[in-house]
Amino acid sequence: MAVALVAAGLVMLAGWWLAITAWYVFFGLWLVPYRLIRRGSRKRKMENMRHRELLNTMQTGAATTSIPHTGGSVVLPPNPASPAALEGGGAQTQLPPAE
Repeated sequence: MAVALVAAGLVMLAGWWLAITAWYVFFGLWLVPYRLIRRGSRKRKMENMRHRELLNTMQTGAATTSIPHTGGSVVLPPNPASPAALEGGGAQTQLPPAE
């Protein structure tokens, strides 16, 4: 009796694993074309958006290039890691000697 129950349990377990494997194989292979189509659609959408941005940039760039350049200089902010930026800060204080 116990042997029959163990055998029935193993058959049921094998059946479930077979069903799970078939599910993943069937739907996994069935969804590959769908995923490729969706990926292509997303890529085309991004390419169209980039192209539209490029056209907008070219149109606004053509409008702004008609404005004469005044020749002003560009002032950059100081580099926080430069020695001049560290003066007066706590980075130059010395630690007490180790005992």
